[in-house]
Amino acid sequence: MIDKGLYQAPQGIQQLPQEAIEIEIEDPDAVHIKMDGMEIHMESKESSDDFDANLAEYIDESALQSIVGDLIGDYDDDIASRRDWIRAYVDGLELLGLKIEERTDPWPGACGVYHPLLSEALVKFQAETIMEIFPAAGPARTQVLDCQAMRLRRCTMTRTQKDLRRYLSLQKT
Repeated sequence: MIDKGLYQAPQGIQQLPQEAIEIEIEDPDAVHIKMDGMEIHMESKESSDDFDANLAEYIDESALQSIVGDLIGDYDDDIASRRDWIRAYVDGLELLGLKIEERTDPWPGACGVYHPLLSEALVKFQAETIMEIFPAAGPARTQVLDCQAMRLRRCTMTRTQKDLRRYLSLQKT
């Protein structure tokens, strides 16, 4: 049982005169309210028009042409504003090798979508291993271990190092 409300009533509410409000509902479509000598009658008006009628049939042709022109202009502006974003998106998918293609292998209509996580893993792997495969000093290092034929071997070592670097750099994987 609640003895006291959470909020107090505004001060002076008890001094307000209590006037009767009379509400009469004839049917769900008509309501009559009487209070302080004022009467309000609300009735729904039946119309022959459907609620979901095609409004274009009721608008005059010049106003309709104006609305159509505004709509087409807004659509074209929207497409133009997103053109750079769409181009970057398509180029990115093409660079990743993701293409939409009609497949006939292993059966006609087979799914040709590859999960982008595989592409992401390959890009991360290449980014992390490129420094190991091609270090700043070059992909091949040589060292002379025998001191007796130093001059001859140094020449051979430099030539071998250059040839190996060229071979590893130009070789296609």
